[in-house]
Amino acid sequence: MEEKDYNKIGKLLSGEEKATTSDADLSAMKSIWDSAGSYNYPELSNSDAAWTDLQKRISTPAPIKISWIRQHAFAVAASIALLAVAGTSFWMMNNSPDKNSIAAIHEKTGNKEIKTVSLSDGSVVVLNSNSEVTVVAGFNETNRTIELKGEANFEVAPNKDIPFVVTAGKTITQVVGTGFDISAFEGEDVKITVTHGKVKFAGTKDNVMLVKGDAAKYDARASKVQKVEADLVNLAWQNENWIFKAAKLNDIALQIKHRFGKTMKFEATNASKLFTGKFATGTSPEQMAKTISKALQISVTID
Repeated sequence: MEEKDYNKIGKLLSGEEKATTSDADLSAMKSIWDSAGSYNYPELSNSDAAWTDLQKRISTPAPIKISWIRQHAFAVAASIALLAVAGTSFWMMNNSPDKNSIAAIHEKTGNKEIKTVSLSDGSVVVLNSNSEVTVVAGFNETNRTIELKGEANFEVAPNKDIPFVVTAGKTITQVVGTGFDISAFEGEDVKITVTHGKVKFAGTKDNVMLVKGDAAKYDARASKVQKVEADLVNLAWQNENWIFKAAKLNDIALQIKHRFGKTMKFEATNASKLFTGKFATGTSPEQMAKTISKALQISVTID
């Protein structure tokens, strides 16, 4: 390539000399020079200095760094937008006022096991054998909801702003501060007995208000809630005692199943026979069956 006299070209471009012939390269440079007329050289005082600066730029052309961005402008904009949305979503998820900072808690008991669970709001739950309770996430922050399977006794700490709610089967029990027992074993009617205070016990269609000494059950077959006679004696399970007062043999069998996970066998015609008695803590189901057999003069065994 022909070597240019850049010194002369600089003078021509700056107006110090006039071109005497037509030169294509000179015309192209003149066009560039005119287009860059808005560029200022605040520190340059004469045309020679201006030319020296221009010569450096021309001899070592800088790469055009914006060309790739221009070619991919849409993708870049989309990526930035996506990152912005993702960042905003992450911030909202971790700073939302509805976010539950307290995780769910699950407690479960086995055969012959009774467990006391103290909750963060001051309430206490006593789980019967073969039962389980789930304390819903966010407890005592956004809710005071408990999910129960099996049987438990609740002593609820008062809190007018956040009602205490127990879901068991297809029932919902709502209170502010009270004490009650709920039995909700799978395949059985849900039963509730109130020891003090006041509760609202609701099924899928109806509900009842219960106070101290009241009891109710939810009949799953009829989808109906109804009040029943309270059997406060049966609440002795919390102390691991066995107290029966005119209890039906069928009901005793259910308590044996709940506590020990064992089946009490007897003739179906004897299911409604009544038994009254007390068994000390630690009495085995086999010993209980033997005593009941003698008292009622029927055959009662444990499988």
